[in-house]
Amino acid sequence: MVSALCLLDLLAAFDTVDHELLILRLKRQFCLRAVVLQWFSYLSDSTFHVTHSSSSPSVICVPGAVPQGSVLGRACLLCTQRTLRTEFQSMVLVTMRLLTICMQLYVQCHYNDMSSAVQRLEHCITDVGQPS
Repeated sequence: MVSALCLLDLLAAFDTVDHELLILRLKRQFCLRAVVLQWFSYLSDSTFHVTHSSSSPSVICVPGAVPQGSVLGRACLLCTQRTLRTEFQSMVLVTMRLLTICMQLYVQCHYNDMSSAVQRLEHCITDVGQPS
């Protein structure tokens, strides 16, 4: 028996979180409503200032991303992990483990079946990268 392992860093994924999709998932998966969802309003008003040399600063709106280390960042991480776990439960013969901000995908197989195992892992990785 051999194992094929893929490690995914979910921390970088927080730089691409769609705010509207995140709010929708918080409503559907965790049944959050009104006042609690307002806690996440800081996401929709996110901006950053860019200054180059002596030019005036430019204000840029951030349509996606969750600030790392934010108070509600952990809830966003849990929502993302739960979504991924649900999606991967339907995949046959691929095991998933979540470790704080990392995800392990692995397949155990016989040496003769390695190419098939690698294809299953590649399929999973492709699915993670697709918007749902």
